[in-house]
Order: sequence, then structure tokens, then C-alpha cells
Amino acid sequence: MRFLSGSDRLVPLDLYDMPFSHSLLGTAVAAIVFAVPVFIYYRKIRAAILAALVVLSHWFVDLIVHPADLTLAGGSDKLGFGLWDHPAIAILVELALISAAFFYYIRTTRPPFRQPSHLRVYILAGVLLALQLINWFGPEGSDVTVFAITMIVVFSLIALLAAWAGRGRRRRPFGRKLFQ
Repeated sequence: MRFLSGSDRLVPLDLYDMPFSHSLLGTAVAAIVFAVPVFIYYRKIRAAILAALVVLSHWFVDLIVHPADLTLAGGSDKLGFGLWDHPAIAILVELALISAAFFYYIRTTRPPFRQPSHLRVYILAGVLLALQLINWFGPEGSDVTVFAITMIVVFSLIALLAAWAGRGRRRRPFGRKLFQ
């Protein structure tokens, strides 16, 4: 990848050669690799399938926002609808997707017994929003290696924060109307 200095694109990256990580086939392999430990830990095929679908869905969301830099299996044909080239629309779509996900999560789970509110989930949402704003409006990057290392650290910290926010949460009882 490389940075597109001075670009009007919402996320000024050029992923000119990422045949595995940004291909549908590579994402499918990553989904299976992720599903295996989920199945081993929970011993539930449904949980493993849902985990795999979450990973796989990332490629389809990328298809909407990326310019033509995604592949099916690492070939030369590139796909992408380019919503990042229309920042105002991209911001609204991305905020709507993440808001819907948080709304669904809060409506389908309850806080731990000793915690009276969804505070930890709101903290997670606030951190994610802050990081997204930095991604959209922060300084342009220049060093790909520093960017890659930073992303690994940030995504690891987000995973730990998400685990903390979700620890002890319980599903709402089956049969209760979720949207009353």
C-alpha cells in the first residue's frame, strides 16, 4: 500500500498490491481460521459460523467503500464501488452501520448483574468514534511501516477494550420483544 498525499478521498490509501489480505478468497480463509478457535472454545457450530460470517462481511463492506483495489482471488481484476471518493456519503454510511451494530448489541444483551448500565459499551463506542474521526480527519501518514505497526497495536487494544466491554454481558431472554 501507499499513501495518496493530497487526495480528496476519505481514506487516502492506495492498496495497489494486497492480493491475499484484500481478496475474497483470503478473507474466506481468514474467516475459517477465526471460526476454528471459536468452535473449539464454545463447542457451538452456530457461534463459529457467526464468527466466520462477521470476518467475511468485512470484504463486502470494503467492496462498498474502497476504490477498485479488491480482488476475488488475488488476480489482476480489481473491484470496489469507491464510496471513499464521496466523503460526506461515506461518513454517513459508516456511522449508520456502526450505530446500528451498537444499537442491536445493546438491545439484545444485558449488562452484568452488578453493573446497572451499558457504560462499558458506551466507552467502547466513544473510543471507536474517536479513532474513526482521527482516521478521517487526522494527519496524513507517510511511513507505511509505522502505519502498519500502529494499526496492529491499535486493533489489539480495541480487541481488549471490546472484550472488557462485553465481559459478563448476557443475552436477553428468548421470546422477549426486542423492539417495543
